[in-house]
Amino acid sequence: MTYTTTTGSKHSSDYRPVRDIARDIRADVKVAKQSGDLPTDLDLSITTRTFAGGQSIDIVIRGHEDEWQEEGPTASDPWPRVRLTDAARDLVRKVEVIANAYNKTTRDPHTDYYDTCYYASVEVEQTSQRVWREREAAARKAKRDAAKAGR
Repeated sequence: MTYTTTTGSKHSSDYRPVRDIARDIRADVKVAKQSGDLPTDLDLSITTRTFAGGQSIDIVIRGHEDEWQEEGPTASDPWPRVRLTDAARDLVRKVEVIANAYNKTTRDPHTDYYDTCYYASVEVEQTSQRVWREREAAARKAKRDAAKAGR
């Protein structure tokens, strides 16, 4: 068996709840913005989840919907595709490095073995996702306001 282990530069050997790791990631993002490694106007949503068998940190980069490009269709692929610009992919990679600095992953693809402290995902929000998020936020606010008015 050949195990491959990847350990982040800030990984602690002790178990840490993902909410504490997310707090540290937020602080690292703030420092990266101040140092110029990330854009100062960068807006991130960092959420955590725990579930049977693991925990995850989900990071959504907001306000960069214009970083999606449509490609195609082509002769061999009749369906149009969207992909990130090179600048957006670089931004995602920088945020992934920060997000995984506290992680440790061990895997062996030959035996289907995978162990990680947490799953981390970074994505750039698309316009349709932003529209849905804003619509849901307005609906939640209206429901709260109606409940307050009914008291």
